[in-house]
Amino acid sequence: MLLVGYYFLKEKSIWVLFLMTFLLAGLGTLFINFFFDSLNAWKNKKKGTK
Repeated sequence: MLLVGYYFLKEKSIWVLFLMTFLLAGLGTLFINFFFDSLNAWKNKKKGTK
């Protein structure tokens, strides 16, 4: 996987790097949003049981 990515970076460095960064940033944002949503839900549940 990494070797293929490295080969592509050699061919079209800027475009692939931009695309990969964009995809990773999007996935990271989605993951963080999901994580904080579940964390808030868990906190609310904890408050409700008290």
